[in-house]
Amino acid sequence: MCFSMTLTNFIDYAEKHYNQINLISEALLKPHYYINAFTNPLHPVVIRQENEEILTLLQWGLIPAWTPNKTKAEELKLMTLNARAETLLEKPSFKESFKKRRCLIPADGFFEWREYNGKKYPYYITLKSKRTFSFAGIWDLWTDPETGEEIKTFSLITTEANKIMEQIHNTKKRMPVILNCENEKEWMLLGNKELLRPYDENDMTAYTISKDITKKGIDLDSPEIIRQFDYEELPEFNP
Repeated sequence: MCFSMTLTNFIDYAEKHYNQINLISEALLKPHYYINAFTNPLHPVVIRQENEEILTLLQWGLIPAWTPNKTKAEELKLMTLNARAETLLEKPSFKESFKKRRCLIPADGFFEWREYNGKKYPYYITLKSKRTFSFAGIWDLWTDPETGEEIKTFSLITTEANKIMEQIHNTKKRMPVILNCENEKEWMLLGNKELLRPYDENDMTAYTISKDITKKGIDLDSPEIIRQFDYEELPEFNP
């Protein structure tokens, strides 16, 4: 599962990979240290339209094209933040999107919780290189039948955990699908399910952060949120 992430160096990602920096508002170009899926935020996503890759803004929480009304759309988008790789072709919400509308979701880190002695501890997980990478995703276009408004939305794909994530996300043992740079085109063009595998744990790093991430009334979109914070009672794991 993955319901929160960071995107602190999006300008570099967009300029190097897509040269479409002008398409994204200035507000989204600043570093973001805590992006919460449950607020259904707008997020820059790479999609394919008319045989070209386009960098655009989509809302997190997929609304399938067949959704009958806004009430159902509001319900579904909180249930489709993630899509399990193993059941993409089985779930009505994801089946057509997986076949026809795959996407890349830029990020440079994400958050997960480890359970120990009945308590949960937050971790921040990144690549050792600190580079901005792409999660594998799917997207859809829904038209509100009452207003005619078109809304593009996405879901982030998850898979089984690698050795690091097994120890952090030790209840569900899941992780988001991180694509290698050389596999991004293949995912977009062909949707090869073999790419939806755990990322190499040797290229990842993780550390504990403060439980301030759960507090209300403070600015979570701050570098302080991803600052390392150690817990004496928490034993080290073996990455």
